[in-house]
Amino acid sequence: MTARLRVVSGLLILAATVPFASWWEAGLVRHVLGHVPLLVAAGALLAPRGGRPVGQPTAIAAVLVAAFCIAFWMIPRWLDAAVNSPAVDAAKMASLVLLAGVPVGWAWPRLAPLARGFVLAQLASMFGILGAVWLAAPVRLCNNYLVDEQTVLGRIALAVAVAMVVAGLVAALAGPGITRARPAA
Repeated sequence: MTARLRVVSGLLILAATVPFASWWEAGLVRHVLGHVPLLVAAGALLAPRGGRPVGQPTAIAAVLVAAFCIAFWMIPRWLDAAVNSPAVDAAKMASLVLLAGVPVGWAWPRLAPLARGFVLAQLASMFGILGAVWLAAPVRLCNNYLVDEQTVLGRIALAVAVAMVVAGLVAALAGPGITRARPAA
């Protein structure tokens, strides 16, 4: 078994087995900002490496599938359904691994830098909108979680969005030279 498969196995055990999955879903912040990314990461590591080159539109289509899948599982009604129904929870886990993680893992190396920047900007805006919605809602959006958890999630999601924008700006302004070693004079 390769090291990558061991890591994927470990991530899937942490995300999908009964005692761990229950722990992830017991808190809204853990569910949205822990469980979902863990499943996507496991899928990204499962993605095939190498292979024949494909065009940029194919990679963009794969990332779009992943974005729609992740956005679907950010809808509060479906977060509640995943907690309440084992069948919906299994569908959530399978779709986040296979329809979000695998396409992102396969497409990311094939995307041009501009397309990667666009994807990261879209992710930052999704976190920002998610955070604003969770904070602005006067009532519970998820019946399985408290309003206090909703507020904490909103603040953390906004902080993640701001951090992603700042990191993106620093990377864009610094350019590729920031990571290269400079020759000694």
